[in-house]
Amino acid sequence: MLAYGTAWLAWLPLVFGVHGLHITSWNVPMPFVIPGTFGPTVAALATQRLRYGDWRAAKIWTGWRGLMLGAIAGPTLIVFALTVVTCGAMVKGGPAALQWSAIAGLPITIAYGL
Repeated sequence: MLAYGTAWLAWLPLVFGVHGLHITSWNVPMPFVIPGTFGPTVAALATQRLRYGDWRAAKIWTGWRGLMLGAIAGPTLIVFALTVVTCGAMVKGGPAALQWSAIAGLPITIAYGL
């Protein structure tokens, strides 16, 4: 509720203005949407501050094991989501219809592009 509330509070002039419902004559520029996207972040920080008394919403450093796990798992899951899930949704034959050799060669293609 806090995340939605802060976002909508920032977006109300845009919603009620000439670009929205035309209730008021406010001519708010469209880039005014950007501050509203920080609503969930503001809500998370406010909740953290009220509950624990600090501004640390997440641990930045958890040790080498967590760093390596995140460095490997993050890109792996991104590549998986962009290739296997997307291709699987577009192919009628299911996973068997995918050309797995092309997907397996994707890390080499990415490394070559760097």
